[in-house]
Amino acid sequence: MHQIEGTDRCSMRSAFLLKRIAAVLNCPIEAFSETAPDEIAQTVELMPLWLTIEHEQDRMKVLSIVRSVASTAAAAEARQGE
Repeated sequence: MHQIEGTDRCSMRSAFLLKRIAAVLNCPIEAFSETAPDEIAQTVELMPLWLTIEHEQDRMKVLSIVRSVASTAAAAEARQGE
């Protein structure tokens, strides 16, 4: 019985943490289940790299590049949908 209770608590904690992560990333929780394993691995690699960038200006440069690439990709996807 204790094993089941522990599992339930672990599941509840995992669900809570997943909700918090989704909120911070401004995405639905479902995005995590629809993400390919290689995308998850790339995200996991990116997070600690981001944290090693000490200077705000450097982080803003990286963020600007990522936003630009994402914007270009979104525009290309929209054109394909027409």
